[in-house]
Order: sequence, then C-alpha cells, then structure tokens
Amino acid sequence: MREPQDKGLFFTVFFAMALTAILIVWMILPPQKHHGEGEEEGEGTHSKKVLSREGRVAQAEAVLVKAEEILTHLEKAKDEKARKNSGKKASANKK
Repeated sequence: MREPQDKGLFFTVFFAMALTAILIVWMILPPQKHHGEGEEEGEGTHSKKVLSREGRVAQAEAVLVKAEEILTHLEKAKDEKARKNSGKKASANKK
C-alpha cells in the first residue's frame, strides 16, 4: 500500500467518512424507549404492572379456557362442514 502524501488530509477524510457512516446507521435504527434515571419503582409514569405468581397462573388459565372454547368451536364447524359435504355427495350419487 502506498503512503499518502498528505497524512492530515487522509485521516480527516477517513474519520469524516466513518462519522458519516455512524450517523447514517444511527438515523436508520428505530428510536429506543428512554427510562428516567433515579425514579423509584412505581413512581414513574412508565411503571410496569407486576403480577404475582397467582395472578400469572389465573391469567394463564383464562387464556387456556379461551383456547379450549375456540378449539371446540372449530371442531363443531369442521363436523358441520363434513356433514354438508357428505350430504351433497350422497345426493349427487343418487342422480
């Protein structure tokens, strides 16, 4: 590699290009959520609701019950669709 004649210009251009690349990447990245420093837990405007173990279990059970209801509804719809299709096939065979 050749040695540049003007080293000061070389380093200036090199660091300017590096800084430009860093700024472009920084502008592309999505903004981050900032948390206030020194805020006590529960006092800030962004405090999270912490659930106890029982609360999490109750929430999980509610989700499971909802999922079971959806599955039973889907199974009933599938059975009804199968009955309709079998009825159509039987009437088509008679003709």
